[in-house]
Amino acid sequence: EVGLNVISLTEGFGDSGSFSAKLHKLIGRSSSISIGSESFGPWGLAKQRDASLYGVVTHIARLPGNMPLAVNLGIGNNRFRDANQTVEDNRVGVFGGLALIVNARTSLIMDYTGVGLNLGVSVVPLPQLPITATLGVINVTEQENSSAEFSAAVGYRVAF
Repeated sequence: EVGLNVISLTEGFGDSGSFSAKLHKLIGRSSSISIGSESFGPWGLAKQRDASLYGVVTHIARLPGNMPLAVNLGIGNNRFRDANQTVEDNRVGVFGGLALIVNARTSLIMDYTGVGLNLGVSVVPLPQLPITATLGVINVTEQENSSAEFSAAVGYRVAF
């Protein structure tokens, strides 16, 4: 999985951003592992951030009524560090998340990066197209002297 992250959306659209990449492997029918990197190859203002490396385990649990709940637990550096550490400490932190899969087209998401809490909703607007839109609020707990921010992402799936 490869991502393009554009962080300059108003003035100078596309002037700042970075890339992300992830390798993942399904284990059995309801678990997976993955390793990845975020914010590498930055340009513009994104050069102010260091790339983050991480590893994560995901398991899909079944709630009463057979509703799926994705549970993630991982370790990583930089963006995933403990809130009491700085990027300069170059230490590994623990992060986790939950995604309630409401139906085949909608998920409610909550994750803790190690620094802040994020909330969101992910939808597949047209079931015949492999497009996913995710809207959310990042840094809900306003950590690191920073306010909460709106987040939007669009994903297009290609399987081969």
